[in-house]
Amino acid sequence: MRSDYNILWLDDDFENDTAFLTNLLLKTENYLKEKGYNPNIIKVSNKDDALEMVSSNKKIDLFLSDYNISTDDEFSGFDFLLATRTKYKQEMLLYSNQNDQQLKGHIIDYLTKDSTPLEYFSKFIFKSATNRILLFDSIKSLIDLTLIRWNELNALRGLYLSETSQIHYDSKKYIQEKVPDTQLVSDFSNNYSSSRRMQSKKQQIIDILNGSAAYNEKLFDFYEVQCVLSNSTNNLYTIWEKIRSIRNGCAHVKQFVDDDGECFITLMDNTTKINESEICLYRSKLLNFVAEYYNNYPPDDETNIEEPELVESAS
Repeated sequence: MRSDYNILWLDDDFENDTAFLTNLLLKTENYLKEKGYNPNIIKVSNKDDALEMVSSNKKIDLFLSDYNISTDDEFSGFDFLLATRTKYKQEMLLYSNQNDQQLKGHIIDYLTKDSTPLEYFSKFIFKSATNRILLFDSIKSLIDLTLIRWNELNALRGLYLSETSQIHYDSKKYIQEKVPDTQLVSDFSNNYSSSRRMQSKKQQIIDILNGSAAYNEKLFDFYEVQCVLSNSTNNLYTIWEKIRSIRNGCAHVKQFVDDDGECFITLMDNTTKINESEICLYRSKLLNFVAEYYNNYPPDDETNIEEPELVESAS
């Protein structure tokens, strides 16, 4: 699970260690810690260091910058914004000691330049630093916005783990109470297909069901859902295999941001990628399967009350 939160912060006052900037930096770090993240704030104080960091392709979650950087080389916070937009689409906050009306004038000046693409000003906030409380509130809001995306992806992982664990638990109960052993052997033997690598395990399960081998809970436990769904005539088993693959992959994920600023995760197999824009699609697929499963195999009232244990091992 991702724990670092990276901020690239440009302000020439980092060289002077001003009380305002030191206090704002400390409050930002503490806020991220309260959210459960490790703050990794990269401080740069001049144009060259800022542009070097941008060109390094380092993962950055949020950009913060003073507007008035350097009059000597005519480099402002807006120039920094334009530089970052060639590689990053993440949120950026510019701040200045000027009042709101002056800030609006600066934005209008840049927007009237033909060379400035309008989309560069998306995911962008320009705030006056005259009100320190409101400035910090804006930083917190941007942090919350970026964390929502990660939290939504993590919530999807939790949903897959919890729903599949509940079905696994209920399928065991359904087998024990409603499926005769002879039917279970026939259904599983005739309908359940597996790779050549898994054929020996399939035979072991059939031997257990036939009573010719001792019960192996660790082995058999993984396949009880398959035993139930292998007799399904509405493609539930095929869907379950896909759901199970996602569930297993969710045990270990890596989190990234693509070139368009969209958050995504790659699952343990490194072949499945889930974008934040696809969260509703993956949630819908899972919940539709859950509804279809319980429509075919309705649980008893007692089953709904009991609390299952999460199945942590991948099958």
